[in-house]
Amino acid sequence: MIKKIIIPMIVILFMSIGYAAVSNTLYLEGKGIVTQADINVRFSRVQLNEEELQVISDDGMSFSYTSIDNCIILEYEIVNESFQYDAEVTLNCASDNEEVILTNSFSDQLLKARTSRWGTIKIDKGKGTHLCSLEIKAHEREEVASDELVAEAKEKTDFKCRVCTYSDGYTWTYAYTNTSQTFKTPCDGNYKLEVWGAQGGSYNSSVIGGYGAYAVGDISLTKGTPLYIYVGGAGSGNGNHVYQAGGFNGGGNASPDADSNTRQASGGGATHISLRNALLRNLASYKSDILIVAAGGGGGGNNAATSYLGVPGSAGGGIAGNTVSGNLAYGGTQTSPGYAMSCSDANYCGTAGFGIGASCVYSGGGGGLYGGGCRASSAGGSSYIGNPLLKNKVMVCYQCMTSNDASTKTVSTGNVSANAIVNTAKLGDGYARITYLSE
Repeated sequence: MIKKIIIPMIVILFMSIGYAAVSNTLYLEGKGIVTQADINVRFSRVQLNEEELQVISDDGMSFSYTSIDNCIILEYEIVNESFQYDAEVTLNCASDNEEVILTNSFSDQLLKARTSRWGTIKIDKGKGTHLCSLEIKAHEREEVASDELVAEAKEKTDFKCRVCTYSDGYTWTYAYTNTSQTFKTPCDGNYKLEVWGAQGGSYNSSVIGGYGAYAVGDISLTKGTPLYIYVGGAGSGNGNHVYQAGGFNGGGNASPDADSNTRQASGGGATHISLRNALLRNLASYKSDILIVAAGGGGGGNNAATSYLGVPGSAGGGIAGNTVSGNLAYGGTQTSPGYAMSCSDANYCGTAGFGIGASCVYSGGGGGLYGGGCRASSAGGSSYIGNPLLKNKVMVCYQCMTSNDASTKTVSTGNVSANAIVNTAKLGDGYARITYLSE
C-alpha cells in the first residue's frame, strides 16, 4: 500500500549551463519529517558503448555529456536506495544545440524502493552539451523494503543512430550516356531501383518504334557496394534506306539490302543495374549478378513500296516482350529470345539472344533479358525482376502480357511519356533512378 497524503514540494537542486535550464526536482508525498537521505534516488551509472562515463553530478541527481558525434546512444542506471519510499521518476533532458533531438526511454516510471533500472537516451542530429536530471515524486510505503537491492536488467529499445548523411528519399538519376555508369552505395540501407528501357527507332510518326518498359524493386545493400548502370539508348530510324545501329545495350541493328525501298529502324536498348560491370549480353553466365532489367522496344521499319508492312514496332515487355501485329515477330521471354515468323532468308528474320535483340534488313528487335525477334517491324525484349534480393518489385509495360507471380509480376499500362515517370512506358532513351529509402 502507498500513502498519498501530500505535503509541500521541496526543490532539491537547480542547475543551468548556459541554455534552457533543467531542474532537479523532488516531490514528497507522505507523513512526517522527510530528508533527502530518506529518499535516495540517483543516477548510479552512465555508459556509452558499454564503457563507463564519469559524468554524474556529486549528488547523483543529474549528468551532463558533451558529444562530438552527430548521434550517440547513452545508457544510464537509476537506483532507488530508499527503504521507505517508492519513487515515480521522470528524466528531463535539454541541450545547448537547439537542433538536437533527445529521445528518452525512461519517463513517468515507478521505481520501487531498493531497486534499480536502466534507461536509454538517444542524442541525435547535432553535437553539443546535454544535461539530464531527475524529477522524482516519492510515495511513502506501508512496509519498509528489505535490505537487498534488486537490480533490473537493461531495457531493450529500438533506438538506433542514423549513420547515413543522406536523408530518406534522396535520389540519384542516370540518363543515357552510351557507356556504363557506377553508383557506390554511401550507406548501409534499403534502396529503390527503377529502370526504363529505350524506345525502338521509327519509320515515321505512324510506324513508330515500340516503347521501353519500366521495372522497379527494393533492395537492402551494405555501404560501399558498387552498382553498374547501363542505360539503354533509343533505336534510330529516319525513313531512309540506310544502316541504323541498334540502341546501346542490346538494341538490334537494321541493315539495308539491294531493295532501295526498304526503310530501316533499329531496336531500343535495355536498361539494367547489376553487380558486375558488363553489357547485358555479356552477363548470361552471371545472371545472379543482374538485379533488374527494363526492356527496350522493337524498331518500326517499312518498305516504301509495300504498305502492308507498315506496322509499329512492339513494346518492351515484362514477363515477355510484345508481339508485332500480325505475328510478324515475337518478343523475348524469361527463358528464351524472341523470333520471327518463318521466312526463307535469314537476313529478314535474324537471331535474338540473351541481352540482345535480333538484327534484320528492315528493323532490329528490342534489347532485354532476352531480346525481341525481328521482321519488317520488330518485337520488344523481356524485362527482369527475378533476382531474390529484390523486394516490392513489378514490371510495367505498354499494353502487354501480365503476370501475378512474384518473380515475374507484370502490369499493363496505356501510359507513355518521354519523361521517366513511375509505372509509365518510355519514349526515347532509357533512364535509371536509385532512391535511398531508409537505414
